Amino acid sequence: MLNDVIQLATDIYLDQMIGITDVEGFSPNALILFKRFKKAYENKSLSELADTISEKFSGSFYGATTKEHFLRAMKGLFNSMPLGINPHLVINIYNITSNTDEVFSGVFDFKAMIKVVFVPLPWKYDSGKVFFEAKPEGNLKYWRITSLNNQSR
Repeated sequence: MLNDVIQLATDIYLDQMIGITDVEGFSPNALILFKRFKKAYENKSLSELADTISEKFSGSFYGATTKEHFLRAMKGLFNSMPLGINPHLVINIYNITSNTDEVFSGVFDFKAMIKVVFVPLPWKYDSGKVFFEAKPEGNLKYWRITSLNNQSR
């Protein structure tokens, strides 16, 4: 019960103070992918994060040109956080460039905070604008991130 109250208060704080971006333009598959990515990041789960990234991943975000490079960068970030401190990710959408059954892409930014005992605290990480692309893969058409590229400011 207390956990639910704390989570509700946290959600209200995040909605009011941080302005989580509206997701009305997302296709259901893209929204599911973003939720999986956000959950994996916030749980510091490399295996769940790996499940959101395509084997064909390419990009320049975090200096990562491959899936392995990206996961290695995330592992370093997660390992640098003390036990009991988890990241909180806010994803802001600037532009959706494609929203079809074959591809979802657009320009976003990622802002990170840290949570200490369920309380989000400012952490000075802002990715800047990032071009994001996701596509369905395999027989089950499971959506994965295929590209994350830094954009010039």
